Amino acid sequence: MLPSRNRLLLSSHPSRLLLTWTVIIGDGVLADNTFCSYDKGMFSAEEWAQTSGLETAFEFEAACFHEAGHAVIGYLLGQGCSSVSVAVSYVYDFAGRPTGVGYGGMARESRAFIRKVNKDLAVGRFTGVLARYGISVAAGPAAERKFRIETEMPLRLLGATEGDHRQINTVSKILEAHGRSSFAYKRLVWRAAQRLMAVPNIWSCVSHLAGELYERADFREDKDAIYTVSGRTARAIMKRWQVTPTHAASLLAASTTSGSPDLGDTSIVATDPPASSSAQS
Repeated sequence: MLPSRNRLLLSSHPSRLLLTWTVIIGDGVLADNTFCSYDKGMFSAEEWAQTSGLETAFEFEAACFHEAGHAVIGYLLGQGCSSVSVAVSYVYDFAGRPTGVGYGGMARESRAFIRKVNKDLAVGRFTGVLARYGISVAAGPAAERKFRIETEMPLRLLGATEGDHRQINTVSKILEAHGRSSFAYKRLVWRAAQRLMAVPNIWSCVSHLAGELYERADFREDKDAIYTVSGRTARAIMKRWQVTPTHAASLLAASTTSGSPDLGDTSIVATDPPASSSAQS
């Protein structure tokens, strides 16, 4: 995934308007207010009511959930995972004092999968590969939004999702140029990502991986840094929570219970995960 965020901590007053859905998973009912439209999810821009030193840690943790969401769903859908990273970049005034901080991140998938994406984009044909790609891109914002709601943080994803929206929008415009609906593609991948985050063991897996990223942070100094979880460690976490390509069909089925539209399991799930890139550990 390309770096997906560039946010500064500023002071403002949050206002929140959420659409609440009830999602039925298996035999239980999960009441969750993380579900919303694509535009609301991607472009929400609430700010902190007041600023304090805690915001750096909170925003960094949100970035960890964002990148963990990309990595977990990408791996689940057969894209591989060679590493997951979150970068911290400070902004300084003329005197060299830090005045703001931004976050970037990357979840590296296999090169073989990206070649498949580019091949399908070249002909403008909607395929399971493009569906999997879009869902994994949308999974970052979906994970961050769910985390922010659960921790009652401001829903400020506008800067965080700039790269993600650009990637999804690029695919949707190419499909639209070949007679497909841009809106339908965005809605499909965003809804699928949100529903996958509502599956309990997927969310536990995302939380576990985000925790691994967060524990690597050092907030004692205001300096630029990159914190990385290796592909080996990330994949071990996913296997522990049974969030792997082998379990994709059952997890997708769980996420589409309750009368949700069929996401086309057979076309979305990679029966044979693509060969990993040379960077994969």
